[in-house]
Amino acid sequence: MENPFKPLTLTSNCSSDRAVLNDLLRCYGYEVRSEEAQAAQACGKTSEAQLTAMDMIDVQAKDVQDMAVVHEMGVCVPTALARPPLLQIAWDRQKKSVRLNWQDQCQTCSWEEEVRPFAFEETWEYRRRRVLRLAFHHMLIAYKLARPNPWGILTGVRPTKMIHRFLDQGLAEQEIRHILDVEYGVEETRIDLLLQTVQYQRPILSRYAGDRRVISLYIGFPFCPSRCSYCSFPGYDLKRWKKWSEPCFQAMLEEIRQIGGAAGKLGLKVQTMYFGGGTPTAMDAEHMDRLLTALSANFNFMPDAEWTVEGGRPETLTKEILEVLGRHPVRRICVNPQTMQQKTLDSIGRKHRVEDVEETFARLSGSHMAINSDLILGLPGEGLAELNDTLDKLLAFRPENITIHGLAIKRGSAFKEKYPELLTVAAGLAMGDSARQKLTEAGYVPYYLYRQKEILAMTENVGYSLPGQHCLYNILMMEERQTILGIGVGACSKFISPKDWTLENDYNPKDMIQYIERIHEIIQRKVDKLKQIV
Repeated sequence: MENPFKPLTLTSNCSSDRAVLNDLLRCYGYEVRSEEAQAAQACGKTSEAQLTAMDMIDVQAKDVQDMAVVHEMGVCVPTALARPPLLQIAWDRQKKSVRLNWQDQCQTCSWEEEVRPFAFEETWEYRRRRVLRLAFHHMLIAYKLARPNPWGILTGVRPTKMIHRFLDQGLAEQEIRHILDVEYGVEETRIDLLLQTVQYQRPILSRYAGDRRVISLYIGFPFCPSRCSYCSFPGYDLKRWKKWSEPCFQAMLEEIRQIGGAAGKLGLKVQTMYFGGGTPTAMDAEHMDRLLTALSANFNFMPDAEWTVEGGRPETLTKEILEVLGRHPVRRICVNPQTMQQKTLDSIGRKHRVEDVEETFARLSGSHMAINSDLILGLPGEGLAELNDTLDKLLAFRPENITIHGLAIKRGSAFKEKYPELLTVAAGLAMGDSARQKLTEAGYVPYYLYRQKEILAMTENVGYSLPGQHCLYNILMMEERQTILGIGVGACSKFISPKDWTLENDYNPKDMIQYIERIHEIIQRKVDKLKQIV
């Protein structure tokens, strides 16, 4: 498969700078590679697999003949033999500054950034890395090398966590706004979004702050009725892997029994449970009943515990499944159409019809269950008109939660080969802003937010809720302020220390057969870690 990133050569007098800039450069479609690799590729001497990002630290640029590269803004026309842009970084310790020089086929430019005095609590190395990324961001803007990322130099998955830390340190809102603008280059629209989201979360998180005996559960069922072409989550086609479904189910029950028993002995109480996957509702009603019964029997749930089951595929929410869910404390269900455009559903491998979604919402309208719904921006062939039509259809049912995801094309997804050209930055940002305005006007507020690597068009994933109707698990999981035990194939456990909010992740194998074969080892490791945090 052709590499989607444009090559870029980087030199620096500090050996870690390539790693520091790597994620930010990828936001703009660049990947750092050595000139030797570029020359070899142009001459056909090596394979693409051998041309991954290689460091050019402390190496002077050499004259590689007949090489050129396309400019980010599309001014230059790419040629078969291309010289990649050159980014030179030079740190001046006496002046306490960094100088960047950019050279491509269209222009040469430079930028110098001073390492200013501390504006907030951070280590010297973190500060140096931040200043380097900020210098690159400022150079992009000054010389119009690219449309600047509205998130500035923030590339992490959970930008809201930083806002919570600032508030924990006693910073006022205006101070935080200044830091995000000046020190991180975040645009005002995203600053507003961050602060609005965090302000919604703060009183919710404070209710159980520091109580290490309150935890949450994530249960992962790895099977789906079919594989969506955009998906990169651990998932197995249920028809193809049918013979493994029962051994996997038995391993999950064993993990529930053993982990639940250990949690009970330690006095742990469960505040939220999220059953995801995969598509949990792809299992039959009998197995669903057995699993939910096992959860109730083995874990100590709080009286008002939130139980959520993901029924992402509306065609799996049969009458029998809904009856089973109704017999248990499930009070929230996920119905994820992703889009309400039938042509798109067919092209991405979703096996349901738009009418199936509408019928499912109608069946659930008189139930006691709140509804979470997911939509994806940037699916092939969709633009602003399709998004607005999808939102209009979804808002007619007024689900309690609507999450807008920016399409993230990952290595495990078939999209990279099937759809080489997708959403542009301008179109993606316009669609995200339009969705935000439409949902705000409909009475929804943002309550959780996260970003992903390889997300299209510099967008973000935002969960919107009717006031007071949020999914608590989503907040706890994203802000990482509560221990979450992951059970099932590919499930991640998050062990949190309430003293300083330090985090240790522990992943179950994504390979189902490994999960089944190693289940006792997996259980013991998790029990040992639980004992350490209580």
